[in-house]
Amino acid sequence: MMLSVIGALAFLSFIISMYFVTVSPNIEAEVAPGESFDPGRRQALERAKKGNAEDQFALGLMAIQGDGRAQNFSEAIKWFQAAAKQGHTGAELNMGLLYKNGRGVLQDYSQAAQWFQKAAVKGHTEAEYQLATLYKVGQGVKHDMKQAYAWYNLSAASGYEPAIVARENIATFMSVAEVAEAQALSRSLIDPKAATTHP
Repeated sequence: MMLSVIGALAFLSFIISMYFVTVSPNIEAEVAPGESFDPGRRQALERAKKGNAEDQFALGLMAIQGDGRAQNFSEAIKWFQAAAKQGHTGAELNMGLLYKNGRGVLQDYSQAAQWFQKAAVKGHTEAEYQLATLYKVGQGVKHDMKQAYAWYNLSAASGYEPAIVARENIATFMSVAEVAEAQALSRSLIDPKAATTHP
């Protein structure tokens, strides 16, 4: 008798679970066959599809990292672009990194510089550093040591160690007057409405 009750409950549980699988939205369609689907990712996906920039950004990161799945740079770009359209600085930085490194897109330093610029003017520390590096070597932008110093200086002001080192290094190739001009340029680049990271 007890075995038949347990069997009936197991069968009923199976039928109920099959019902919910068939009536729930087909979010798993974006998962390749044989891959698992993380419930946290499912929730992020639902919110991202509704326009939540933080979740769009998170899905972009998950696509790059693989997160139990194969890396998918096309998916990352889709989600980063969606978040960047809403002004998400992390997404703008990551779009710049994808273009700089040619991951999922053709390598394009000019596009990288444009994306870094969008995030840098809002005070994103790593974007400031990346933009400075492009100015330092003249990739995607005109070679300009003063601009490089200015952006490194902004990034360094937030305590970003690689920028501190790069700022000190680049200063050794500049005159005292050029450094003073670059420092003044740093102050002029701060947008008081957007930047909250700079003293």
